[in-house]
Amino acid sequence: MRSGLKLWQKEVYTYGNAVDVIQLASRKRKENNEDERKVGYKNMKKKLLSLAMALVIGVTGSAGFTSVVSAANTMDTTFSFYNGNASGTTEWRNKNDYTTVYVYPKEGPDLYYTIYGREKSKGGNGTPRSNKVIVPRGVKGSIANVAKTNGDNEVRLSLERRAVAYLTTSGVWSPDSTRNYTIIY
Repeated sequence: MRSGLKLWQKEVYTYGNAVDVIQLASRKRKENNEDERKVGYKNMKKKLLSLAMALVIGVTGSAGFTSVVSAANTMDTTFSFYNGNASGTTEWRNKNDYTTVYVYPKEGPDLYYTIYGREKSKGGNGTPRSNKVIVPRGVKGSIANVAKTNGDNEVRLSLERRAVAYLTTSGVWSPDSTRNYTIIY
C-alpha cells in the first residue's frame, strides 16, 4: 500500500496542477475497481466450481453407499453359547451378497466357528461353507465363506467349544459385511 502511495505522490508532483491531480486520482480509482472486479469474478468462478464438484461427489458417494448398505444384511444379531455344551448354532439369516460373515465375540472363552449355508426353499441343516476358525474374544472378525457362490441364500453360525470351561461366550454377528475386519480363513 505504501509503495503505491509513493508512486501516486510522485505522479502528482510530476503533473503539478489540480485538474491533472483529479484526473490522475480518477484514473487510479477506475484501475483499482477493474482489478477488484477481475479478482472478484475469478473468486466467484472458483467458488462455484468447488460447490459443483462437492455436489457431484456428495451425490455420487451417497448413492453408491446407499446401494451397498441396502442390499446387504448387516444388522448385528446377538449370539450366546454356553460352553458346557459341545456345540450349538445360531438362527438362520438371509445372506444377500458374496461378502464375508461378520463375527464379534465380546466375552467368554474362544470358540470354533463354521459358516453353514442352505437354500431357504429346500430347508435342512445346511452344508459347511467355511473352514472351522477361531475368532478371538474382543476381535471383530470377517469369516471368508462360499455360501452365496454355492447358491445359498441363508447362513448360520455353528459354534463349538475348544475346551470345557462352563462359561458363556456371547457377541454379535451378521451374514453380510460392508467392511473387512480381521479376515479369518
